Amino acid sequence: MVFDEAWAGWAAEHGLGRHGSPSPLCTLIRAALAHGPEGRAVEDGSRSLSFAELGVRVPALAAALHKAAGGWGARVAVSMGNRVEWIEAWLAAFQAGVGLVPLHPDLPEEVVRAIARRTAPAVVVADVRGAHVARAVLDGVSGVRRRIVVGEAGCDWERMAQGGVSGRLGDPGADAVAAVFPTSGTTGEPKGVVVTHGNWAAGLRGLAAAFGGPLGDDVVLHATALSHTTSELILPALAAGARQVVVADGDCAAAAERVARGEGTRLFLSSALLEAFVEAAREARADGGRLRSLLYGGAPVSASVIERALAFFGPVLEQGYGQTETFPPTLALGRAEHLIPGVRGRRLRESLGRPVSTCEVRLVGAEGTGEVSPGAVGEIAVRGANVTPGYFGDEAATARAKRGGFHLTGDLAVRDADGTVRLMGRRSEMLGSLERAVHARQVEREAEEHPDVREAAACDVGGAVVLAVVSRGGDGAALVASLRRRMVERLGPAARPSRIVVLRALPRNANRKLERSALAALVAGEGGAASSREE
Repeated sequence: MVFDEAWAGWAAEHGLGRHGSPSPLCTLIRAALAHGPEGRAVEDGSRSLSFAELGVRVPALAAALHKAAGGWGARVAVSMGNRVEWIEAWLAAFQAGVGLVPLHPDLPEEVVRAIARRTAPAVVVADVRGAHVARAVLDGVSGVRRRIVVGEAGCDWERMAQGGVSGRLGDPGADAVAAVFPTSGTTGEPKGVVVTHGNWAAGLRGLAAAFGGPLGDDVVLHATALSHTTSELILPALAAGARQVVVADGDCAAAAERVARGEGTRLFLSSALLEAFVEAAREARADGGRLRSLLYGGAPVSASVIERALAFFGPVLEQGYGQTETFPPTLALGRAEHLIPGVRGRRLRESLGRPVSTCEVRLVGAEGTGEVSPGAVGEIAVRGANVTPGYFGDEAATARAKRGGFHLTGDLAVRDADGTVRLMGRRSEMLGSLERAVHARQVEREAEEHPDVREAAACDVGGAVVLAVVSRGGDGAALVASLRRRMVERLGPAARPSRIVVLRALPRNANRKLERSALAALVAGEGGAASSREE
């Protein structure tokens, strides 16, 4: 089987397939594994592999995955906790010419089944942590050819890595699908974002242009889910001959201990983890060590948290913005810009930065084509080789997102006179009534700068703006009263929340993105989740 019918039709319509220029990802992998340095290449808490060992295992795994899935263009669903085998899975899938469908082990089973129906994987790979996800995939689609177990003694994965399948694979081509990333499904049924080998390579060029690349003596620390953004760092580290260390997703204490020992010089953190990592680093006395780059992104983060991180770690912070559809980064704020003093510096640190040089970014009006003037609110639109050809098997969603060669992100923002872009919120998450529409970030920024607020999120409940905050401790009623005064002083009547609620935590999905609809449902109810509320 080369392609199943659904894939063949979609690929033909979008000009995708095994043709054109060679895959830049496969070229990079082959070169890195052939000339990698002596010593460890990847490690987690239980195993370590050298470049030479990867050079034997990855081609064997690629050949086995290619055969198990049925050939070029098939999809392979993978769900594991963070471990060395995740890095092998990415490298092997690229070389196998199969589209990897990464599934976080904490995804709800109904979301997994919907993704499985959409992408029709031929193979599912899982460890113990991802076993329930594998079962949900099997429930969601009938055409799975094989289930592969990872992490047990003598398991399928280890047998495959020993080279039981012979034969040298060809090159899948730059237009072949590298991955189909599931969306969260918070605004409807989950979609599958197609990322080609060419898209991925263009994203890596943007990453290098914005922040530079790893060096041979770097230790790249993976502390967030390898099913998502931190996977972008795998190939740059491999190409540089840098060591990669894997810790459990979100384990800030373990990551801080590594940094304290000098075993982490570069890492990516989702914005929601930045403050927790600073606190863990203080506990571990990890005042920077050999840390060279702390890249964060994925959601807005308050200026006060950034200031605390800079004060503790020094000039190592970098911020990247971009959606899976536009393979980030598309906007970036570098280390030097984090250090600019005064009001201008603070405003910069509240922004998403400036467009990277490898793609074109516009802010467009309601029609999705014409650019808005500086200072006006527009939708972020991106054009470039990093942009997805579309959503797998969903032509309607693909058509809605495309205008004149640009991808419409759904994110509303303002471009300042210096070219930096400030996020205002999602178009679909405008708050309040049509006559008094409010941008969520406008409210959240004011709340986040209160010294007793750890996190803030605004949502719409019946046409009214409600602000939910997580306190740093202390009297919840006093915090509500203080925030109320602050909102009156700093926001116009339309933007002032009608209610302020103190929660123990904000609802987030598996990738720690805020689930605003879940938040609205939570604060609309009278359950015991709130420790204080003001009507």
